[in-house]
Amino acid sequence: MSPRRCTDDQASLQDVICTVEDSDHQEPPSSSPEVSPAPVDQRVEDVQPQDQDSPASLSVGECPPHLLRQLDCDEIMRIENHICWKYTIGKKIGEGGFGSVFEGVRCKDGLVVAVKFTAKTENKPYISLPDHPRPVPLEVALTVLANQGPSCAHIIKLIDWQDHPNQTIMVLERPIPCMDMHSFWEHHGGLFSEELARHFMQQVIDAAAVCCSRGVFHRDIKMPNLLVNTETLEVKLIDFGCGDLLRSSSYLTYSGTARYCPPEYFTKGEYHANQATVWSLGLHLEEMLFHDWFKVAL
Repeated sequence: MSPRRCTDDQASLQDVICTVEDSDHQEPPSSSPEVSPAPVDQRVEDVQPQDQDSPASLSVGECPPHLLRQLDCDEIMRIENHICWKYTIGKKIGEGGFGSVFEGVRCKDGLVVAVKFTAKTENKPYISLPDHPRPVPLEVALTVLANQGPSCAHIIKLIDWQDHPNQTIMVLERPIPCMDMHSFWEHHGGLFSEELARHFMQQVIDAAAVCCSRGVFHRDIKMPNLLVNTETLEVKLIDFGCGDLLRSSSYLTYSGTARYCPPEYFTKGEYHANQATVWSLGLHLEEMLFHDWFKVAL
């Protein structure tokens, strides 16, 4: 069966049909630009957050224009080893300031996955990893680093990825059945019991500690970035898009959700990774148990 051409960019990925043999790889295709590693401190502008639930480096509702081209079938059919030939792509299951996530199934074995398309912004940072011949997009690199070493059940696994001039595509594990913790919290009436909150916090703290031990500063630990298996209540940390390499020196810019921004960033213009992680974990726990009060207090 030959692939159908798509006339509607927004629906085109749902029309992609797997017809080529699968071949595992994680390096960017030859069409990817050669990008030198960018200084980590300069990955976002130093801006004052304007909304407490959106990334501090992007205004609410703002969407990079090339996101509208991310479902372009012409590119998929033009590139022989395009990663999308290896998966069937289903409906959209998530969307953020810089990208969208779709249901997916790997063609060769039926593995259920999530496929994330992230639009590239100006000066998108790349870093070098020991086992990769070319610089790697920062979000990909952080996810790779967080998964190195003994497996952590509470960190989402990166299965495959591919880099393109306008976007990066990541294939991630997709637990079933699951929903993000914020939706799960709403299903529980906007309040978790102390027992359930304790159960979740143990897993989130484990994920955060593993990230820090592997040199990864997630910087956006919150309910929407935590998946909950609704049968086992297992939690997985997702979305390293606001993250950075962890270091002992201070950070002078902030990327993440404004309400979790460490207060010293506003008073001193700098903050440290470990302390900021502990701060966000404390706010996360408080939000699970006292969200109504927490909103009023802010």
